Amino acid sequence: MIPILLPALERHGRLGLDDALRSKLLTASPTTIDRLLTEVRIVARGGWRRRAGMSSAVRRSVPVRTFGDLAELGTDAERGADHDGRS
Repeated sequence: MIPILLPALERHGRLGLDDALRSKLLTASPTTIDRLLTEVRIVARGGWRRRAGMSSAVRRSVPVRTFGDLAELGTDAERGADHDGRS
């Protein structure tokens, strides 16, 4: 996304970078940029870090089916399902 946005921001006068910094931005990985912006995000949020346990209650309340659960369902023939999706 940065290779698309960077030239547009420069072209419209919203950003001015020297060649060295532009080169670093274009070659940095998304993970590196994300790590470097961590403190900026905290300040932008008003200084609060996101709490890690916010979605744990939701995760506990949503049942997750695994391939192991499929054995309990049985085969299509045992359930009386046709291969065209009808039961």
